[in-house]
Parts: sequence; C-alpha cells; structure tokens
Amino acid sequence: IFKTGTSGTAYATSAAEADTLQNKTGIPVIAFPYGSLRTDAEKAELYTAFRLMGKTLDKEARAEELIAYINETTADLERRTKDIPADQQKTVYIGGVSSAGAHGIISTEPAYPPFLWVHAKNIAAGTDTQHADVSKEVIVDGDPEFLFIDVGTIQMDNDGAIGELKTNPAFSGLSAVRKGNVYGVLPYNYYNVNYESVLADAYFVGKILYPDRFADVDPEQKADEIYTKFVGKPAFTDINANYKDLGFAKIPV
Repeated sequence: IFKTGTSGTAYATSAAEADTLQNKTGIPVIAFPYGSLRTDAEKAELYTAFRLMGKTLDKEARAEELIAYINETTADLERRTKDIPADQQKTVYIGGVSSAGAHGIISTEPAYPPFLWVHAKNIAAGTDTQHADVSKEVIVDGDPEFLFIDVGTIQMDNDGAIGELKTNPAFSGLSAVRKGNVYGVLPYNYYNVNYESVLADAYFVGKILYPDRFADVDPEQKADEIYTKFVGKPAFTDINANYKDLGFAKIPV
C-alpha cells in the first residue's frame, strides 16, 4: 500500500499513520509526501515519490521516463515564453479552483503552475500555498486581462464561479468579462493532483495568452499526448465531458 499526503497540511502523512495502517491490514505500507510542481522543493518530493514507487514495483525505468517527460515539458513551456518582456506579460487570474470539493470564484492558487511556466502575471500571486481564498476586491482591483475558470466549479449550484461572473455586478466591469476573455481549464486537484492535467492546462493557457508562441500547438491534441504518456491512452474528451465540455473553451458570461 502506498500512502501519500501533502506536506505542511492537514492531509500530510506520517510514519505513525503508516505503521497503524500496516498493523491493521497486514500489508506493507510505504508512506511519502505527494509533492507538487509548484516549487523546486515540492518537485523534489514528487520525483522522490516516483523513484520510490518505481523501486518498490521494479519499474525504475518507468519512473525515470515520467520524470524526464515532466522536465522536458516544463522546459518547453519555459523556452517558449521566457523572453517575453515584463511589460508584455499578460495579467491573469484562476478562479473556482477545486480543493477538498468544488469552490466559487474566490478560490484560487497563488502559485498556479501553468501561469508560472508561461510567464503570466497572476494577480493573486504572493505565496507558494497550494490553495487560497481571496477577497472579491482582489479580483476587481487586479482587473486581470484574462480570467481562467477551473471547470470543476460547475459541481456547485448555479455553476459556481461561472454563475457568479454572470450574476454578481461586482464582476461585470472586469476587463476580461467585457472583452470575452474568460476561459475554462480542466480541474486537476480535489485532495491531490492529476499532474497530466496540470501540464495540459499549461499549454492551453499559453495558447490563449501568447498564440504566436504556441502556433504549432493544438491544446487538445497536446493534452492527449500528455495523457497517453502517463496513462496509456487519450483522455481529454472523456474528462472534458464530465464538465459540459467547458475545458479549453471560451466561457460566455
């Protein structure tokens, strides 16, 4: 049994918990931090987890294959956008981010990896925390050029963040709303993270913000390339169907 948790949170795992589970089940339990792609330290945790699973399952080559692929993919995103001058980097916000359930517009990620990799200016940036609720004033005052919505939000009443953008007068004056720059991205976390979707979302975000830098990329095809690398087959259409096909699409508000 592999038992994971997120470092520094209530969901972190421990040796004591692993021992308890092993004693109750009689099955060997290996516990480790889940890691993330947000910081170098958490990326190191993730790669250590891959290598530990690979060693345990005699799949060490597969672990190294996935690590190399993640590094190549994020390097490609960086390469495409790293030379964009600061005054030409787009201002952005991601709302409706899932975290232990679906949430509304104020739910966000200050260190949202797709924004980091494509050098966009996140108006909610400031910490490396995985999840945060910001005030509506942060969104209104930040007035991002582009709004991205985690389409997991539609599991809430009135489509969550999407409904808020349509009905809350505070958001009607946002530049992104007025100009039609509101887009859906696939959810990738609930309690823990689907790293395939993190990478796939980044290419869609890059394509929307800097189309000339991603002229050779079809985000849906790229997503299926990524899913195939991780799980052995295309998955974009099946995943997106769970969210009214709002992922990788313009959201009318």
